[in-house]
Amino acid sequence: MDRRALPSRAAPAAWTAPVALAALAALAGCTTLVEPPAAPAEPVTVLLVDWGWHSSLLLPRPEPGFTEYAFGEWEWFARGNDGWWRVPVVLFWPRDGALGRRDWSSLESVAASAEQSHVLLVERTASESLRERLERCFADRAASRVAGPGQRLDFVPDEGPFWLGHTCNGATAEWLRELGCEVSGLTVTARFEVEPDAAR
Repeated sequence: MDRRALPSRAAPAAWTAPVALAALAALAGCTTLVEPPAAPAEPVTVLLVDWGWHSSLLLPRPEPGFTEYAFGEWEWFARGNDGWWRVPVVLFWPRDGALGRRDWSSLESVAASAEQSHVLLVERTASESLRERLERCFADRAASRVAGPGQRLDFVPDEGPFWLGHTCNGATAEWLRELGCEVSGLTVTARFEVEPDAAR
C-alpha cells in the first residue's frame, strides 16, 4: 500500500481553518430575533446576555438573585484549551458539550460586564421549569464538576454535543423557546435582538 496516498491527520485543519474563519466572518453580521411571550400571566424577569461570541441566560432563583447558565465545548470552556487552531475541529466535528452555571446577586452587575444584555419577561412557571431541569442536569453530573479557567463558571459534562449546528448560542435559543419566546434567524453567533414592542 502506498502510504503517501493516506491523508494526514493535520490535513483537515489545513483546509477547514480558512473555511471556518470565512464562515464566522460571514455569520458575524447575522442576527437572531427574539420575541418574548406577549402577556405572561405571572411574569418574572430573565436576562439574555451577549458576551461577544458567547451568550448565556440568567434565570431567577427561589432565593434573591439569579443563576447564569451557559453551554459550550468541554475542552474549550471547562479546560481552557482555546487555541485558535482548534476552531475548525470544534466547529465541524461534534465534540463533548459542557453545561456551565454561576450565581449572581443582581442583574446590574451582569449588564455592566456584558457586551449587550436584554431583559425579558416570561411566565414564572416556564422559568422555574427550565431552571429545575438545568439544575437536575448539573446535579446529576456533579462528580465531574470543574471550575472553568477565567470564566468564573462551574462546568459539568452535557449530554448534547457542541459543533457548528449546536453552539452555545443555539443552546441559548433552545432555552428561550422553552420560556415561551419565539426565536428566528441563525443562532450561530451571540447577536440577539429583541422585538421592541414585545420587550417589557
